[in-house]
Formats: sequence, C-alpha cells, structure tokens
Amino acid sequence: MATARSFRVRPFLCAQNPERLSQEPSLARGRPGETGAPASTPCVTSGETLRGVSRARPTGPAIPSPLDAIKTVPAQTATGESYVLKNHAYLITAYTNRPQLEQLLSLLDDERNDVYLQTDSKGSLAVDGLSLRRSRLIILPPFPMYWGGYSVIQAELNLLRAASGSRYHYYHLLTGTDLPLVTQGVVHARLDDSEAQYVDFAPEYQAIAHWKAAYFHLLVETRLYTRNTPFRIAGHGIVKAQSILGIDRSRKESETYFHGSTYFSITHRLVEYVLAHEPWIRRTFRYTLACDEVFLQTLIMRSSYRSEVASRDSGNATNLRYIDWRRRDKNSPYTFRMADYEELVEASRHHLFARKFNTTVDAAIVDTIVRRIKNNGGL
Repeated sequence: MATARSFRVRPFLCAQNPERLSQEPSLARGRPGETGAPASTPCVTSGETLRGVSRARPTGPAIPSPLDAIKTVPAQTATGESYVLKNHAYLITAYTNRPQLEQLLSLLDDERNDVYLQTDSKGSLAVDGLSLRRSRLIILPPFPMYWGGYSVIQAELNLLRAASGSRYHYYHLLTGTDLPLVTQGVVHARLDDSEAQYVDFAPEYQAIAHWKAAYFHLLVETRLYTRNTPFRIAGHGIVKAQSILGIDRSRKESETYFHGSTYFSITHRLVEYVLAHEPWIRRTFRYTLACDEVFLQTLIMRSSYRSEVASRDSGNATNLRYIDWRRRDKNSPYTFRMADYEELVEASRHHLFARKFNTTVDAAIVDTIVRRIKNNGGL
C-alpha cells in the first residue's frame, strides 16, 4: 500500500548546510529514498514543519523570492548529459477552501506527477496534514499574493524554481479553483510526444497589455486596492497622470507587450529560459497591474519559443484550459455549475483542464467531476 507523503521546502537548508545535498539521499532529485538520483532543487524534508523558524514576510515586489537561497544542481545522466523526465509537475496557487483543494489533489495523485503548492500567507488555507499517496506533494513557505500585483508573478516563479531541478517534461500552472476534465492517463498520453508550449495569446487585448505594463501602478500591492474603491480610483489617477505627462517605460527598450491567460502548460526548456530571465521579468513588470497575464506571453514573443506555441487550429485551446469569460463576473471568469455539465463534457474533448469552480457556489458539479473521473475514467 502506498504511503501518504508531503514535503516542505526549506529555503534556509542549503545556505546553512550545502553538504547535506550529497549526504542525504532524501534531499536528492527524484522520489524519497532514491539514492541514485542527482541532487537538485528543492531541498525538502519529509513531514517537518517550519514552526519556530523566523521568516521575513515580503512587503512588496522588490522582496527576493523565498527560494533564492536554494542552490540548484543540474540533473545529469551517467554520461554527464542533461535529461528530462517524462513526469509532470503541477504548480498550484491556493488561498482558501481546503476541501475543494483536496478534491483537486485527488485527481492529480499519480506516480507520474509531483505537485507543488504555494499558499497565500494572507489567506485562510491550512495545509497541516495535507498529503498524497502516489505523488510527491511539496509545500512551499506561505507567500503574500496581492491580486494584480507583481507578487502573483513572483509566486509563479517560486513554483517554477522549486520544481525545475527535477526537470519535468511539462509544468502545469493551476489554482485551487481548477479541475482536470480528464484522467491523468489521458493528460500524459496527449502530451507524451509533444514539445509544444501551451500558452494562451489574446491579440485583441494588446492595448490593455500596454496599459497594464507600460505605466507604474504604484498602489496595487496592498489590501486596499481590491477593497477600497476610492483607493483604486486614486491608483488609476496616477496612471492617467503618467499618460498625460508622457511617462511610458516601454519606450526605453521599444518594448511591445502581449496578453493572454495566466495559466499554462510548458516544457522544461521554456521553464529554464523563464528562470534565466527572472531579473528582466522583475525589472520589467514590477509595479504593473495584472501582468501575470502579460509577462510570459511577452517573454515568449521576444524569443525563438514563439514558434513552439500551440496553435488554435491543432484541436486544442492554446493553453489546454476551458475558461468561460463570456459570462464573466467582473474581473473573474464564470464559475461553473451543475447545469453546465454537458458543456464541460464537450469541452473535455479538446481541453485537459477547466476553471473555475467553487464548492460554496455549487458543490455538485465538483463532486460529479471528481466521481466520474475516478470511477468512470472520464466525464
């Protein structure tokens, strides 16, 4: 019988005891107890909590990633050549609703997957005792994520860096309000021979991308921005003043910004490219608004990876996700309900995931999807 397993990233471990990377097999890349796997990020320890350890809480986008102290050792084969596993990494950001998160995790629990979880330190999500039976669950230190702020981008980079040392075939970014529409067998079968980058592009929103990224949105990284209308209006006023005064930071490097969905499924090669350009990402997208929908698209279009982005004509959505913005709720996509079940069945023909779901709005649709995938092998 499989043993339940969860891990916590310890960003202070390598900085204090780097020799433990070679001394402790449980800290090596691969599954716990594998002694032949090469060491790499992240340094993890099974079952340990971080109680009593002082953590500085970042207050803005200038704060370095909590994983900066981890030393990355590239994975290599016996002949010294780099390799990439056919396994997948699921990268999840979550801040509330543990029961729904557990339902999502149960559908990802597969020996070919590892799951990395980044929680919002401002949220109410408790992760003590959270574990999986077949996959590794790696829980990163809580990190404050402000809607629309650079901190959301940083959370994604935290996840990518934590997972990158294990050199997965695909890295899937999800939230706690997403669900797969198919089994993990189908996910792996569809992507096994693929090297495409499943990233969404929305050319019709390029002007919005410029507004989000070219001006300094100075008030976003606060709780008040989403809760206080006058405060948010003041922030927009600052942006308007910059426009009138001709302050546009895209002019310095003649930058063109591109827009699309935050959520992606990308290969290890692109992950390495993204992490290598983290200084550029931080410099370009600090003090921006909702540029988790801009930074990856813009980076890809500056590189040769633009030729690897999946086409809408390939039978799949460009990021493999079914998201309904037609029935949007202000700045959020539509929340699916039981009445949408047949629509989701049809969507599962060409999409691997869907968002969003909320058990406080309609628990039946979540329960039905989980039950059918587990018991029937699909919707």
